[in-house]
Amino acid sequence: MSSSAETWAFCGVHPDAPSAARAVQTLAVSAGIDATFGPAMPPDWSTYTPAEPGGRYVDPDTYDRLTELNASVGMKTVVYDARLWSTDASVRQTAIDFWMPSIDWIRAFDLGDEFDPGSADWAVLVARWRIMIDIVYPATGVGPFTNHLPYAEVLSKALVDMPEQVDHLSFDSYDEPTALALTAEFDPQVHNLMVAVNALKHGPYSPTSAGIVSQMKNLRAAGADSFLIFGGATPYNSDLTPDPTFGNRSLISPNGAPNSWANAVLRGAQS
Repeated sequence: MSSSAETWAFCGVHPDAPSAARAVQTLAVSAGIDATFGPAMPPDWSTYTPAEPGGRYVDPDTYDRLTELNASVGMKTVVYDARLWSTDASVRQTAIDFWMPSIDWIRAFDLGDEFDPGSADWAVLVARWRIMIDIVYPATGVGPFTNHLPYAEVLSKALVDMPEQVDHLSFDSYDEPTALALTAEFDPQVHNLMVAVNALKHGPYSPTSAGIVSQMKNLRAAGADSFLIFGGATPYNSDLTPDPTFGNRSLISPNGAPNSWANAVLRGAQS
């Protein structure tokens, strides 16, 4: 393939972080990122669930500033704002009104990720999805997004329970054989299959530039239409320093400059 695949970065830059302006420039220009999620903040793991993530996401005002910062370098933002799926119509409308001035720079509204179909959270996700599809999407022109666990039964259930995901289905697996198999199975079923690629040194994962390019090339050959890059920026501590669990290395150096993994993502999307 000669055209560049759409590429999102999870996580995004915190607008108050040191070198934030340079960091978003790095993501847009050096890594070819089209959209970023918000900055990943430390959750309280004792209470965190996908449906109730607590402090994992920043507030709407910070997302709004990130949307403006991303837009300054041509990137869009995937916005998380729980007001949008409120069952209170006035709360929903307040959120819709809040985002309309910058709606052209919002790629999708994020509902969270890795919901387990075997948990009570799945029914919550499906209910929120319907509000987003039936009410928020018609009002804004921007659709909802959620990223799934890497299992065929999860993706199949997602297509049944949230059938609009035939237009954009996303999953994450950092095991390349698993990702390739799921890509080959589900690409024929959907119009845009987004597959995650790890570009963050964390836990047992230590990517290489050659490995990133190779995996993206292989996934595209198997049918992947777009990519979700983990991480982009690294997750933050509450003081906006890199989280030691995830802060070893990603696409951006501490001063906001690109490293070799940024160029690898750019090349991989163009392969």
